[in-house]
Amino acid sequence: MVRLRPGALVDFSMENTVADIAMSYTTPEGDKETHPAVTAVLSGGFDPDTTINYFENDSAKRAVLLLNTALVLHNACDDAYGYYGYYWYDYSTANHAQAIERLTEFLPYFDALAEGLEDRASDASRSLSVERALVAQLLANIQDW
Repeated sequence: MVRLRPGALVDFSMENTVADIAMSYTTPEGDKETHPAVTAVLSGGFDPDTTINYFENDSAKRAVLLLNTALVLHNACDDAYGYYGYYWYDYSTANHAQAIERLTEFLPYFDALAEGLEDRASDASRSLSVERALVAQLLANIQDW
C-alpha cells in the first residue's frame, strides 16, 4: 500500500517506481524463505492534484479498505471510551458525538471502496460484509448509550 501526497515532486506524466519490495523470513522450523522482489509502479498520466484513488489491483484496494476499517474502529473506540496515552500519559475523555460522526462518515467510504470487490477473497478470509457489519454495530452501540 503506497500513499502519495499531493504536490510531491514527481513527474506524473510518466510511470514512477514507488517501491521495490523484497521479503524473506524464517519459518518456525528454522527454514529461511525468500520471495522474489516486487516492484510497485504508479502508472503515468495522472494529474498531480487528483483526489482519485488509484489501486494497482483489487488486493491492494481490499488491503487499504481493511486497514482503514481497523483504524476507524480503533479510533472510534478511543473516542467513545476515552484513553490514556502510553508515552505521554495524556488522557482523553469520552466523546460519543465524535465517535458517532467518525463511524457515520466512514460507512459511505467503505461502501464506495468495496464496490466491485468480491465479498470474500478466499474461503479462509472474513467477508467484507462482516467487516462492514462490525462498523455498523459499533455505531449502533454508541448511539444507544
